[in-house]
Amino acid sequence: MNLIKKISFYIGNAVIGVFTFYAYLYFWVMFSWGDAFLINFHAAVISLFLCAVVFITFNHSLLRNEPDANNYWWIGLSVLLGTIMTILLVLAFL
Repeated sequence: MNLIKKISFYIGNAVIGVFTFYAYLYFWVMFSWGDAFLINFHAAVISLFLCAVVFITFNHSLLRNEPDANNYWWIGLSVLLGTIMTILLVLAFL
């Protein structure tokens, strides 16, 4: 994988992680508007489904001709989850 493709791979997966976190917050507020402030199952399912579709589409388009694609799929998933965990930790300790 060349340098430009690798940079777009890492940045793209990090952006998908940020999108996933804020999509969950958006759907959480949307589904619990006026109700008790509880973690909503619908918000989690919808945001995870959207994240999975965007993640698979993005990584498939970048990794379809790569010889070592399986390794990059795991790296992409690690970047995505690491981004979400970083956001959670930053917000937890602010």
